[in-house]
Amino acid sequence: MKDIEKIKSVLIELLRDDYLLRETSKNWYKLKEYKEEINNYFKENLSYELIITSNMAKLQKYSVIGDKTKGIEDFYSYEEYAILSLTLDFLEDKYNDETILISELLEYIVSNYPVEKDWRERNINLSLIRVLKYCEEKKILKKLDGSESDFVNEIESEILYENTGFSKYFMNTLPFNIGELDSLEKILDFNFQKLTKDQIIKRQLLENLIVTKGDLHYEYLIENRETLKAYFENLLDMKLIVFKEFSYLIKEEESSNISKGFPSNNNMEKIMVIFLGNLDLNEYTLEQISKEFEKFKFEYTSLFTKGNLNRNNNDFLKEILNYGEKMKLLKKDKEAIKIGDFIKHYEVELLRGDIDE
Repeated sequence: MKDIEKIKSVLIELLRDDYLLRETSKNWYKLKEYKEEINNYFKENLSYELIITSNMAKLQKYSVIGDKTKGIEDFYSYEEYAILSLTLDFLEDKYNDETILISELLEYIVSNYPVEKDWRERNINLSLIRVLKYCEEKKILKKLDGSESDFVNEIESEILYENTGFSKYFMNTLPFNIGELDSLEKILDFNFQKLTKDQIIKRQLLENLIVTKGDLHYEYLIENRETLKAYFENLLDMKLIVFKEFSYLIKEEESSNISKGFPSNNNMEKIMVIFLGNLDLNEYTLEQISKEFEKFKFEYTSLFTKGNLNRNNNDFLKEILNYGEKMKLLKKDKEAIKIGDFIKHYEVELLRGDIDE
């Protein structure tokens, strides 16, 4: 599409947010006016499906490559995914704006949960509350009255929610019947048949920020780097950095937040980049890297915010390692933590400026 400027703000909002809402978006009427052009743009460039209802729009943005780091960050256990699935199933039969008591939802979950659980346990109640908070964040539910802490501490306490109706569109519709595919490899192979190399590379960059030479069609990215650079810069105000071993997206400006820039101004990310960049070995056991982190924290105390300085070392290191794995800066297995070479490419010396100040 040549004349992209007229719909650029709509494209960015759809890529950035879970939903484009009629009641809050300045782009709603532009979306309705140019919906065919917008739909064709996403199909051609990213193979995303656009869904538009009377009060919201969203893109079906399922991940092109499955990865263990693609889970919901706020969830701590597999049980929470099961609770979320049952919550969505419960809401299927509810009207938009219908009010729901947490006791009604809990009764449905208990009746349909695949294994027996003691739902009076505090940990189970905390899991339910985590799921419902996530549903609020994703605008699936709206809390009208009640206290989560009261519910966790006293099972008979009530919370009143309102169903927004968005639950019907929360789960992405995959372009295949997963019942016919019995492994992740088969699902990926089937999925890739429907996507071009260009679409796969663009989606990997948007979803992961960092793409390595081990990822699918990396040679296509190298060969078409200039075209891809122009695409991300013109549409999203993002700069594509390309190396032989890996490539990644960064923001041109702070105002562009399609995909969060890395490393950002987040204190944990700065600490992670400098800590991993200072490690001498390529491989560590958990015990070894824990000792390295203790020494690093003592030497670079001024880098830590007060909150992070007071955190438990093991908990903070676990967060750093999990995020490092998500960003493909390291690999974890049962025996070792392997540090990638990519960390050396980031502007560690620039980040050190925070320490010197």
